[in-house]
Amino acid sequence: MAFSEAQEELVLRSWKAMKPDSESIALKFFLRAGVADAHFEVVKTALLDTIQGAVPEMWTLEMKAAWEEAYDQLAAAIKEEMKLAAAA
Repeated sequence: MAFSEAQEELVLRSWKAMKPDSESIALKFFLRAGVADAHFEVVKTALLDTIQGAVPEMWTLEMKAAWEEAYDQLAAAIKEEMKLAAAA
């Protein structure tokens, strides 16, 4: 089954609607899913492997470092919010 243009449009429209509140939505997801610290490294590895596979001709050590930094900053922010939510 292919990802249709109509499906892509629905995903893009819903993302546009969720984007302003994405931090809160992500936190709710991570809290509901019971995400632990160890999960972040598994996701990071899977994300980097996926991106490398999607754009192998563009993949460089510099790009890998950029994605690692972006992910690490996002993960740190989520972990901090999870701590605050758990303490509340």
